[in-house]
Amino acid sequence: MIKTFVGNLGEWSEPYALLKIISDGFLQEGDKNYKTLNSKHEVKSLTKPQKNGDLVIKLAEGFAEVQYNGLCKSVSRQSFTRYSEFLFENLSRCKKEGSTNKIEVPEVTTFLPEILVDSLKAHSSSNADIQLKIIDHRTSKEQDRGFSVKSQLGSPSHLLNHSGRNTCFGYIINGLNAQQLHFFRNNKWGRSKVVEKVRFLDQLKRSGDIVIHPKDRPEGDLFYRNLILVDDGMPTILSSFLWEAYINGETEVKSVLPYIVKADPNRYGCHFENEDLFYKRKFKEFLVACSMGLTGAKLWSGRYQSDGGYIVVLKSGNIISYHIYDRHNFEDYLFYNTRQDTPASSKKKGNFGDIYLNDGNYEFYLNLSLRFTK
Repeated sequence: MIKTFVGNLGEWSEPYALLKIISDGFLQEGDKNYKTLNSKHEVKSLTKPQKNGDLVIKLAEGFAEVQYNGLCKSVSRQSFTRYSEFLFENLSRCKKEGSTNKIEVPEVTTFLPEILVDSLKAHSSSNADIQLKIIDHRTSKEQDRGFSVKSQLGSPSHLLNHSGRNTCFGYIINGLNAQQLHFFRNNKWGRSKVVEKVRFLDQLKRSGDIVIHPKDRPEGDLFYRNLILVDDGMPTILSSFLWEAYINGETEVKSVLPYIVKADPNRYGCHFENEDLFYKRKFKEFLVACSMGLTGAKLWSGRYQSDGGYIVVLKSGNIISYHIYDRHNFEDYLFYNTRQDTPASSKKKGNFGDIYLNDGNYEFYLNLSLRFTK
């Protein structure tokens, strides 16, 4: 019986990356604009965590040696090239047609078992999607590195997914009268209702009708703990980030930063030559932590979940990589390519975007969720 592989564009990106890397035989680095750099890392082997152990594919001239669960076989590298090209053509067609879910590619389905692949995605027990043994182009030494696979073929990936109430930030509202509250709760807001509500409250604040005090920590205790492990100033920085993003109509991290610097929520008194340095530095540290395991609902030890970085499948079908040990390039990639994403304001997602009475105070909440821009 032939095993059936069904998945969305993002899930199919993992086996595509596997086929493409084996076909190319190298991993090329990218810059913050998704352009390829001259630096290439020769790939010696690839390891994919699966249900019954690790699938190991060792590269040689003209063929690849595949090992899994006691089985070993030799497969032509040309086969990896042919099926990677065929898979990309099919995924591109599905995206163009709008068929992004429950995708089957029968021809590739017959090839994946031949190379002992038993699932589209890496086994959940693994911290990395793909483990690569590469030749570091700078030192000419072999390095074992674990990478997460991101893709531009489907919807932009999350960097930090919201975690219900845990990732909500609260704002205490003083001076709100009954008429203003009635308008807030009963007005027919538009499609961007959360944006409109924040701007309404900010307008009342600027006119002196109300006073808004950001709470000094997110609602989730674990998220708060994780944040101060990165930097004890991160809770107030992120609270400011959310507010400034909504009132200024900006979502990209790089575009919101100047407003945070101007607001100076941590009262650094940034009257120095590079006044954005403090907040930019801290925000980059936070983004790296998110990319390496920090979430809103799980205890984070500060240890990175993978020691490689990201492999990105581009819309063109090419693959580029970002390496954690090329720290500045990796930080720039995250900083210049992430944005605030507004999830639906449902009960499951924290009931944010509304005003609640809590211990005699009116409170308003926004939920943090970060995605890549593409």
